[in-house]
Amino acid sequence: MNPRHYLDLKTTSRELHPTYHFMINCLLYSRMETGLVSNQEYYDEDVNVYLAHLLHSFINPEYVEQSKRFLSKYDIDVFRRLQTSSDARLKYLIYKTNADFLLVSIGIFDNPRGAGASSRKLQPSEEAYIGRGKTYYHFAFTYAQQVHRKNQGVADVLEKLSLGFDKYLRILSHMRGEYMDLLKRFSQGEVYHLERSIDEASQQEMLRVKQDELLERLRALPAVESAAFSRMLPLSYVSSATAPIVVDGYTPPPEESPTVDYNEVGPDYFVTMGIPLAAGREFTRGDDENAALVAVVNETMAQRYWSGRSPLGERLQLKGRWLQVVGIARDSKYSSVREKPMPFFFVALRQNNLRGGVLNIRTMLSPQTMAIELAREVHALDANVAPSELITMQEQLERSTSPQMVAVTLVGVLGGLALLLAIIGLYAVMSYAVSQSTRELGLRMALGADASNLLRLVLSRGLVLTGAGVLLGVATALLLTRLLGNLLFKVSPRDPVAFASAFIVMTVAALAACFLPAWRATRTDPARILRD
Repeated sequence: MNPRHYLDLKTTSRELHPTYHFMINCLLYSRMETGLVSNQEYYDEDVNVYLAHLLHSFINPEYVEQSKRFLSKYDIDVFRRLQTSSDARLKYLIYKTNADFLLVSIGIFDNPRGAGASSRKLQPSEEAYIGRGKTYYHFAFTYAQQVHRKNQGVADVLEKLSLGFDKYLRILSHMRGEYMDLLKRFSQGEVYHLERSIDEASQQEMLRVKQDELLERLRALPAVESAAFSRMLPLSYVSSATAPIVVDGYTPPPEESPTVDYNEVGPDYFVTMGIPLAAGREFTRGDDENAALVAVVNETMAQRYWSGRSPLGERLQLKGRWLQVVGIARDSKYSSVREKPMPFFFVALRQNNLRGGVLNIRTMLSPQTMAIELAREVHALDANVAPSELITMQEQLERSTSPQMVAVTLVGVLGGLALLLAIIGLYAVMSYAVSQSTRELGLRMALGADASNLLRLVLSRGLVLTGAGVLLGVATALLLTRLLGNLLFKVSPRDPVAFASAFIVMTVAALAACFLPAWRATRTDPARILRD
C-alpha cells in the first residue's frame, strides 16, 4: 500500500528508507514478545504498515511541519475548531493527526526504558489520553469513509486503531523499551513529539473546580432534576474501561483471570441516569482523593464474586489499589442494548484525578431549550468554552442501534419484494387456471350459477393454494426462527403477534391477487362458450 494514503502527505514519491524496515521489524518482534501477535483477534497487518510509516515520519521534518496546523493540546481546542468548519477532510485530518500524536507521544516518548515498560501501570492522566485517542480515531474513521471513498483501507486501519488503541500502545511501549532509545539515537531536531503540559496537575484541579461550579449552577435551575459527570456515556462508541481485578475472599479457578468493565462517575450519577440502587449508597462529593477509595458494583458482579453474601463493606483491588464496596446498582445496559447481564462496577470520578468527559443532565426541558440554558451557564464560567454536543438518551439509543435499524429496513424492503413476487405469482397461476376453466365456468353459468357463485369458486381455489403455502411456511418458520433468537431484542422467536400479522398480510395479499381473475370469470358469456 502507498504510505501517502495513510499519512496524507502530498510529497514526491520516494523509496522506503531503511529506517522503515527497522521500525516494521521492531513492531513485529514486539507483537510476538507481548503476546499481541498480528491477526489474533482480527486481520491487522495493515496496522503494522501504518504504525511503521507513522514512526518513520516522525524523523521527517516535512511531516511534522504539515501536522502542526492540525494539532491541539486540549479537547476543547479540537472541538472549537471543528465547530467552525463543515469540511469533512479538515475534520478527518484534525482527528487523525491528534490521535497519531497521542499514540506515539505516550507509547514511545513517555515510557521508561527497560523490559518492564510494557507492563507498567499507566498514570490516571495517561488513561485519560487513551480515551481521547480512541475517540479521535473513531471520528477519524467516520470522516475517512467520506474522504477516502475509493480507498476504504484507510478507514479500516483507523477503525482498528480506535478499537485497540490501548493494545497498540502496549506494543509501542514494549518496542521503545526493548529496541529503541530514541532520545539518544536521534540527535536534537530529528525527533518531534507532542509536548505535554508540565502543570497538568494544577490544570486538573482548576478544571475540577469549574466542573463543580457548573454542576451547582445547573442544579439550581428549576427544570433540572439532577446532573452528574462521568467518564463515558452508556451505549456510546467509546468502549468502557476494562481492567483485571482482585476480589478479597474470592479465589478464581485456574483458567479464570477476572477482568471487568467499569466506568468513572461523579455524585448523583445513578439518580441522573435512572439506575436504581439495590442496596447501599451512591457516590457523594466527600468521595474525593482524601477519602477512602470506594466502588459501586452491579447485581451480576455481586452474585458472581460474592455469591450468597452481601458485598457491602467488602474490598476489591483495581490497579493495585483497594476499594471498598459501598453500593449495589441494578443491572443496566452499558455498551449495547443486546448485551446480556454482565459484571460491571463504578468508581468515584473525584478519586481518580480525571475530568469527566460527559455531562449527564436529567431535565424536563426540551433539548433545544436545555442547550440554550447549558450554553449560558458554561459561558458564565468561561466565555471561551462551549458545549460540543447535546443529545438525548433516546438519540444515543438510536445511534447505537443504527446498524440494526439499517438491517431491519433492508429486511423489510426484501420482505416487501418477496410479497410482491408472491402476489404476482399467485395472480398468474389463478389467471391461467381461469383461462383453462373457461368452458367449465360457462357451463356452470348456463346451468344457473350466478356471478357471486363463480366469484366464490375462484377465490376459494386461490385461498386453498394460499392456505397450503401459509401452513408450510408456518411449520418451516417455527423450526428455523430459533436460529434468530440472538438477533432479537425483547421479542420471542415464536411471537404469536408476528405470526398472526404475517398470516393476515398473506391472506389479504392472496385475496387481492385472486380477485381480478375471479372478477374476469364472472364476465364469462355462457352462450359464446357453449357455441365455441
